[in-house]
Amino acid sequence: MNEINDMYNKAILDALDHDKDMLYDITRDFKDKGLNQFEAYEILKRIRCILIEKKDEDTEDLVLELMDYVVGFCQPKYKIWDEVIK
Repeated sequence: MNEINDMYNKAILDALDHDKDMLYDITRDFKDKGLNQFEAYEILKRIRCILIEKKDEDTEDLVLELMDYVVGFCQPKYKIWDEVIK
């Protein structure tokens, strides 16, 4: 992972106790700093695996919703990137 990826990973982990709006805002901010869509998705996928191991379904649901925003599987106004990952 590069520095921006490490920073995004830490920012998301630190904010997991907050609401999805904060997670969404963090992701948009990091996109503006150069984080790409695929990297964001891969980081969230790893975080989700940790949550599955901890059996933390509520927080996993937040991460899954954020992953939908990252890949573009959401209403157009919530898409973070213009591209849709399939």
